Amino acid sequence: MAKLIRASGYQLGTHLAEGDLLPPDVSCPLCLSQQRREPALLLQRDPEVLLLACRDCGGFSASRMPADATRVEYYAGYYANTRGAHVTGDPQALGSHIARRLRPLLQGARFSILDFGGGDGTLSYSLADTLLKGAAESVRVVVVDYEPQVRESFSPAISIQRAPALDAIAGAQFDVVLASAILEHIPYPRRELVQLLNAVRPGGEFYARTPTIAPLLRILRAFGVSCDFTYPAHVHDLGPAFWGRVLSVLPVDRERYRLISQGPSAVETAFRQFPLRTAAAYILKAPGYVFRGRYPFAGGWEVIFQRLR
Repeated sequence: MAKLIRASGYQLGTHLAEGDLLPPDVSCPLCLSQQRREPALLLQRDPEVLLLACRDCGGFSASRMPADATRVEYYAGYYANTRGAHVTGDPQALGSHIARRLRPLLQGARFSILDFGGGDGTLSYSLADTLLKGAAESVRVVVVDYEPQVRESFSPAISIQRAPALDAIAGAQFDVVLASAILEHIPYPRRELVQLLNAVRPGGEFYARTPTIAPLLRILRAFGVSCDFTYPAHVHDLGPAFWGRVLSVLPVDRERYRLISQGPSAVETAFRQFPLRTAAAYILKAPGYVFRGRYPFAGGWEVIFQRLR
């Protein structure tokens, strides 16, 4: 029996019926290109859903997106079984990791963080707490997510609040904008990507973390290993090729931003809990630290864009 490999440690794919799906997309939902996209993976049969590779933007997207009602039903069950604080592995470690990447670039005593898709805000709170251990005196956090509650702040120097959508904070700008493990869930994320980039103040940073599992799953399937892409939780796969081109395919002034860092994302699991899975993740990601944008098999990718002054 072929072994099932999951693309996520906390999500499972679900087979969707015809009535659960939108019609096939003619154009790429990421860059709107109407060039033919090549099939990369079969996500499900009857009805058929494929993962398609776009040559123009370098991203992978499902050929059919789940209907809005399907997504609402899926995530209702998702949030009933996992809390926002636990869906990113170890939020404390990831927050510290992001802080180390951003700290050399941030200046000042008061910081603001926009956490898009951050659940109850545990990740951004961890980042804020780490910044306070440096030069920061206070941090304001705004979380945009379906999660109805934000975590309690135990520090008077950290304020944390929730916004229902990016539209609710239109025009506001932040020192740090986080989009960690969220863009792959949004069927048509162009608008959100533009909003997130516009929400970065001049001199600030945009951090994103996305899966880049499709190239690896293609190889595994060629050897008869069954792989769960976690569709419809994940509808996109966004690795180094996509992030290297994203500014050229979005309606933003590309001269106002620069990609200053990219590489394999942090390992989510710990050796004490999942020794084999964690060791495999480190081995898989290791070449990415050397070859960077030329290595598509890291499993997860992270990027930092800076908005120029």
